[in-house]
Amino acid sequence: MKTKFRGTTPIITVRDISRSVDFYVNSLGFKLDFIYGEPNFYAGLYRDDVEIHLIDKNSPNARQPAGNANLSILTDEVDNLYDNLKDQGVVVLGAPEDRDYGLRDFSCKDLDGNIFNFGVESD
Repeated sequence: MKTKFRGTTPIITVRDISRSVDFYVNSLGFKLDFIYGEPNFYAGLYRDDVEIHLIDKNSPNARQPAGNANLSILTDEVDNLYDNLKDQGVVVLGAPEDRDYGLRDFSCKDLDGNIFNFGVESD
């Protein structure tokens, strides 16, 4: 029997879990699902069909330094998202462009330098 993959949840290492949760909720539009630990060191967030987890760099379970993640998220549009993120003061790495690989996309950074690529299939 062949194993079927059912989904993915990236775990992103951050320097300050509370500050990062605030950024992801208020700037990127995610919703907080849970926060764990005393003091807090792990959080789950979601937006529509996308789920991500954050882990504080000081957690013994952190597997990489903060700022090393690079995620690609497919969306139904990117131009309004780009404008909204710029209005929120998010560091964007250029305006949306049509790419030869079939996407219209742009990238931005979180507070720790983790990169998010947002793209929509282009016509």
